[in-house]
Amino acid sequence: MASVVTKPEVKVTVGGQEFGVVFDLGINPTKRGIKLKFVPLSENLDIRELSNLASKITLVLQKKLAPHGIIVNRDTQVENPYIIGYLIPLDPIADFIIAKLKGQ
Repeated sequence: MASVVTKPEVKVTVGGQEFGVVFDLGINPTKRGIKLKFVPLSENLDIRELSNLASKITLVLQKKLAPHGIIVNRDTQVENPYIIGYLIPLDPIADFIIAKLKGQ
């Protein structure tokens, strides 16, 4: 019997807008890492508003993760223009975990 794997999802508010954040894996050999997809829960957003919110999300992610040596890249290959995507490369995540295991 095959196991069913569900993706973690959490709701967050950025710039007054609520998003569902879906986590996934990037398995492309040149883009391996964790994918974050910010899915707007409001249907009343236009592309300009979304672009502004993407900038705010980018700043928040960079501010929170950079102190841990984790970088965040905007994923421009998201299939839906209303979803804001990011990729956290595998190497910085591995480096973070290794450092913690070594007590650094």
